[in-house]
Amino acid sequence: MHQHGAEKVFPSEVEDILETQPLLARACAIGVPHKKWGHAVRAVFQFEGGATAAEEDNLGWTCDHIVGFKRPKCPFP
Repeated sequence: MHQHGAEKVFPSEVEDILETQPLLARACAIGVPHKKWGHAVRAVFQFEGGATAAEEDNLGWTCDHIVGFKRPKCPFP
């Protein structure tokens, strides 16, 4: 668990949502230091099979499925 401002973010909750994305086989959410919020969410993920996707596609998908403060800011495919 990490703090994002006054909110608590549980990585497993973010990972569970990310793994519902059809192109992703696995996901890992981590907290990274952020000057204003304490921590921000970053995600590391593995694509299903040989699939690939642009970072913008994955960020766009998260906007529809994850509340703002839990949304990964800089995913790493």
